[in-house]
Amino acid sequence: MSNLTALSFMQAAEAPTGNSATVADLPATVLHLLAAPCTQEPIRQEFMREADAVVDVILDRITDALADGDRVELRDFGTFLRPRP
Repeated sequence: MSNLTALSFMQAAEAPTGNSATVADLPATVLHLLAAPCTQEPIRQEFMREADAVVDVILDRITDALADGDRVELRDFGTFLRPRP
């Protein structure tokens, strides 16, 4: 990896503000677009708001399913069941 490529990756990782867990799963091409000087700050902020909202919806659905006693499986991560009282 060249120094320029490494610097580009570092700048891309630092550019978006918001939930670092959301940013961690973004493809490198998306990070580079968000970090590009031509990408306006309001666009970056809107993207992060929407990405955070999607994560919140998914977590809410998982929480609701577990509360209803359903089984939740996250592929390559684990299976979760609500303990029976």
